Amino acid sequence: LSGSIGATFGGIDSIQQSQFTGQASGAFGLDSMIVSLMEDIWLPMHAIITGFAYLAGLILIVVGIMRMLKSSQEGARGPGGIGTIFTFLTAGILFGLDRVMSAFSVSLTGSNVISNGVSFSSGGNSLGLGNVLDPASIDHVSAVISGVLAFMIVIGWISFVRGWLLLREFADSGGQSQNASLMAAITHIFGGAILVNLGPFLNMVQNTLGLTAYGFVFV
Repeated sequence: LSGSIGATFGGIDSIQQSQFTGQASGAFGLDSMIVSLMEDIWLPMHAIITGFAYLAGLILIVVGIMRMLKSSQEGARGPGGIGTIFTFLTAGILFGLDRVMSAFSVSLTGSNVISNGVSFSSGGNSLGLGNVLDPASIDHVSAVISGVLAFMIVIGWISFVRGWLLLREFADSGGQSQNASLMAAITHIFGGAILVNLGPFLNMVQNTLGLTAYGFVFV
C-alpha cells in the first residue's frame, strides 16, 4: 500500500519540516514558556504523529484482512465491501502520510516545506511594523508568533490524521455513524492541511485583502 501511495504521488517529494524559528527570551513569562515548549517538541511531535499514523496503518491492514475473511465466511451478512476498501485505502494514506500532506501543501501553497517563521519589515511605508517596533521587541514578538504558529501546525497534523480515520468510519457505517460524518471528515482533512500550512495561507489572505503594507510576513 505504501508503494501504491508512493506511485500515486510519485511526482511529489515528502513533506519537509524546517527547524523551529524563534528563541525564548530570558524572562519567565507565559510567552517564553510557550516558545520554549514548542521549541522542544516541534520536530519530535512530527515524528510521533507520523509514527502513530504508521502504527494505525498496520492495525487497519489487519482489520481489513479480518473483514475480508469474515465476508468470505458469512457472505452477505459479513462486513460491507465499501468499508473494507476504505480500510485499506486509509491504511495506505497513513503509511504515506508525509507524501499525502506534501500533495495537499503543494496544491494549497505551491511548497512542500513547513515553516513557522515570521518577519517584520518596513513594508515600504511608515505603516510597516518594522518601523514601529524596536529590534528587541521585534525579536520577542516574532518568537511568540512562531511558538503559536508551531502549536497550530501540530494541531493541524492531528486534525489531518483524524480526518482520514473519520472518513473510514463514515464509509464503514454507510453514513449511519453518529460519531463521523462526511462533512466532519472533509473539514478535518482540509482544515488540518490549512493549519499545517498556516503561514503561507495567512500570506495569501494578506495579499488578497491588501494588508501587505504592514510588513508582517510568514516565511
